[in-house]
Amino acid sequence: MKLRRLLYFNLLLLLSAVNTSGQVSFSIQTSSPEIYKNDVLQVAYVVTNVEDISNFVPPVFKSWNVAAGPMESQETSVINGKSTSKRSFVYMLVPQKTGMVALPGASLTANNHTLVCKPVTINVLNKNNPVPGQMAPPPPSTLQSLFDPQEGGGSDEHFGKIPELREHEDASEKIKELSFIKVTSSKSSCYVGEPVLLTYKLYRATRSRAVIERQPAFTGCSVKEITFDEQSTVEQYQGHRYIVNIIRKVQLQPLQSGTLKLNSATVLNEITFLLPHKKYNEEKFKALIQNKPGSIEVMPLPKQHKPEDFSGVTGSFTIKAKAKENNIPAQENNSLLLTISGKGNLTDIKPPAVKWPDSTEHFEAVTEDNINQTLFPTEGTRTFAYHFVANKEGEVIIPPIRFSYFNVEKEKYETLTTESVRFQFTKPSGKKHYAVKEDGGSFRYGWVVLLALIAGGLGWYYYKQHTAAMAAAKAKTPATPPAPAAPQPTVNFMIAFEMLLQIEDHHLFFNKSKEILEQAISTKTNTWQVPFGVLLQALVHHSEYGHMAEACKQLHEECDVAMYSPGMDSSDRTLVLDKMKQLLQQFNLLPA
Repeated sequence: MKLRRLLYFNLLLLLSAVNTSGQVSFSIQTSSPEIYKNDVLQVAYVVTNVEDISNFVPPVFKSWNVAAGPMESQETSVINGKSTSKRSFVYMLVPQKTGMVALPGASLTANNHTLVCKPVTINVLNKNNPVPGQMAPPPPSTLQSLFDPQEGGGSDEHFGKIPELREHEDASEKIKELSFIKVTSSKSSCYVGEPVLLTYKLYRATRSRAVIERQPAFTGCSVKEITFDEQSTVEQYQGHRYIVNIIRKVQLQPLQSGTLKLNSATVLNEITFLLPHKKYNEEKFKALIQNKPGSIEVMPLPKQHKPEDFSGVTGSFTIKAKAKENNIPAQENNSLLLTISGKGNLTDIKPPAVKWPDSTEHFEAVTEDNINQTLFPTEGTRTFAYHFVANKEGEVIIPPIRFSYFNVEKEKYETLTTESVRFQFTKPSGKKHYAVKEDGGSFRYGWVVLLALIAGGLGWYYYKQHTAAMAAAKAKTPATPPAPAAPQPTVNFMIAFEMLLQIEDHHLFFNKSKEILEQAISTKTNTWQVPFGVLLQALVHHSEYGHMAEACKQLHEECDVAMYSPGMDSSDRTLVLDKMKQLLQQFNLLPA
């Protein structure tokens, strides 16, 4: 009874700790569930109560034009002593079609584990908004800028002179002569996955009041906003001096080959003119100005000589691997540190595969970035810490690790290889350490260990109760020959499901999902080490769980297909996780 109270008290402490730490969530929030076809929709991918966020994988908007984004924002609120923090990745989207249009899910790494959010659907009405511009007002700093007549270059007498508009002249044409938008790109052609810098500038030959009416939208690429100085400058262009303001600066990363369209920006420019035919009275006129649409030719990456481990990364890099510690006791936590440095799309780099010796137990790699986002292309380092444990005393040798990328300057694939990394482990100290990040970032590993200890305590308690009951029964009944012992389940499904959430590798995630499903069926049917077809038949004939056979078969097939379909997005992982959780709960292997 004392042990029961102690375990109950520990469980209460665990639940209390989870509740006070704040609920972690990742979801999509929109400005409205229904919009007109000419509206701009504000979409926010919001992660709540997470301190360390990295590897946000931008969603691919197949049925939307990206007017702006992603823009990042953070906020913290305290209500009744409870603190809630939010970080949002915001997009401004314009629909390409009407009807029920899907917004794709996304994924990111939060506190060193992967979170995915579910897709949502927006109803796009097949008619224009009678009051255009009222839906989802865009963030002022991004979609609308006001350039006052007195700002930037106002002290220059050249810009202080009020232009004249004669009676026969058209005000709109005159405004277009005095102002224009120019778009420049870092490259006129590029490869798939190669970042391109795009800058839209407004040029004005005189003081004016200009308001951005519409930002350009892009399709077939990811869009990253680049910060810029909003102050006006003075530039010389084709022999004339202009007040110049940057309208927008973005990094585009093409996702497919073909022509990438650079759409127009629209600015409403208001200029004050002197009218000679009206006794030189001053009068204000407005006109919309646009740049001519441009394009970038996106070339496919060459198929010839493509390395097997190539994952779409472009740039120029170096690689280095080293041991975090050496000469430590076996069965204690150590780390293999792999650092990739250089220029390019560093945030797209996934942990390279490591061939682990049989004498080790390894865990998912933890990512740490040191990247200068203000440079183009981005420059810095991405370090992967592979936590592992050696099972015995002696030397552990990690074979050379490969990393392949496409060098856009040399226009060829390159493969980098590290040297072998040697670890020396001394005699075990008697304690086995689990791979937990020292800075406290991997909070889930701590909970996993705590849950395992509590589960072990409960198991020991019920084992003692069961042993006592068996001893009493044995005293009352004659001895009988013992039946062959059936294999006992060794899987803690709570921990197994928790670890599944942390797997980033596409193939490994779906393969591990199949394995957990098979272990669950084996546990309930007491059928072990047989093909899945035989396992499924055992489930069909089970008196209590037979009705679940079809759902298990369907999930197993979905995982099979997904393992070899790398184009599937994060929403597919979410669906598998949801189905897996429901089945494990129905099997009474997870709490409801």
